[in-house]
Amino acid sequence: MKKLFYTLIVPLVMLTACNTFGTTPQTDTTELWPAGEMMEDGYVLYGYINRSGKMVIKPQFQHAETFSSGYALVSDEHYDDFYINTSGKKLSFKGNGSLFPFYYNFALYNENLKYYYINTDFDYAFETTDDIRFDYCTMPKEGLIPYQRRFNNGRKVYSYMRANHSSKKLEINTKDTIVFAQAKEFIDGYADVKSNNDTEDCWGIINTNLEYTLQPKNCELRNIGNGLFEKTTTDSRQLIDYNGNVIIDDVSNYTILSFLEGEDMTTFHNSITGKYGFMDAKGNIAIQPQYDFTLNFSEGYTVVGNNDEYLKLIDEHNNCVFTFDKDEDIEMLYVHNGLLLTNTFINDEDGSYMLYRYRDTKGNVVYSWKDDNFPVLPCAPRRPQNSRPIKQISLGC
Repeated sequence: MKKLFYTLIVPLVMLTACNTFGTTPQTDTTELWPAGEMMEDGYVLYGYINRSGKMVIKPQFQHAETFSSGYALVSDEHYDDFYINTSGKKLSFKGNGSLFPFYYNFALYNENLKYYYINTDFDYAFETTDDIRFDYCTMPKEGLIPYQRRFNNGRKVYSYMRANHSSKKLEINTKDTIVFAQAKEFIDGYADVKSNNDTEDCWGIINTNLEYTLQPKNCELRNIGNGLFEKTTTDSRQLIDYNGNVIIDDVSNYTILSFLEGEDMTTFHNSITGKYGFMDAKGNIAIQPQYDFTLNFSEGYTVVGNNDEYLKLIDEHNNCVFTFDKDEDIEMLYVHNGLLLTNTFINDEDGSYMLYRYRDTKGNVVYSWKDDNFPVLPCAPRRPQNSRPIKQISLGC
């Protein structure tokens, strides 16, 4: 069994590789999955399979991402990006910049080093101006996007735009005078912001009404989801809720991953024992640290393992769902709408290649393909490195 494997689910603050993957909203139930097929020339092209493993959008793309908001970002043989709908029809946008996946009906777009947003009509939802700029942030479910306003004297402040899903536009509330020195993205209804009134590094927590639930304090905050934050000062690191109530007084020996969207469990690592366990949405230790390897929970499942044992899929109650084959030194796990994608490096009489398998949650393989062109690990979709990780996959980069 391998002592090292990659993940498409968590950023490797605590595991073994470092990629952050984009957000496929939990509400997106498109039953199409990107999958490869080796062509006669030995190269793999990507299409989309259905739940039973039938290829329903033929392999034709050099690069294919998960469907989100009803569209998928793909690229052709020239690596030109465009969107397709669930029938595989090409949908164009008038710009010449870089496209990003849709999240909650809006997609980030970059042209000439400026970020914009486009909507599902493939029109601008808001056009960046000289005095208003967006940071690199995809649309959260709360429909609030941080933006930066710049002044002629060099001063800059942050506030939030709201998504109007009826007009498919992003709107600035001209009566809204609430501004911050820095503003992070919303996760599960809360965001951490830096006070605009303090000379010190003071951070607080706000709700979707842009009201403080925790007044700014001289500390650092990290939003891990479900209303929980890591609070770090010069002499302590605590787990708190959005009101500032202490859940765990000392987490200095823990490395806690962010909750995936819609999940009630997340992974943490105990640096003293060297083991991985799981925490629930209230900050309670739900599964004591006992594993040498683990990924984060996605759709109620995760992969765990110990030295000299086969990897296994478990549920939120630590029940074994199935055990992976003995030859599966899994280098990644991707879960979306009930199908799991894994890959395994194979070296046999046919040579060296990577074997990809889609399985259902009972362990049955519904589709597989091999790729002997390296590098073969999927790459991260275009996504902010400090943004929330979730189950988005990008194949063929």
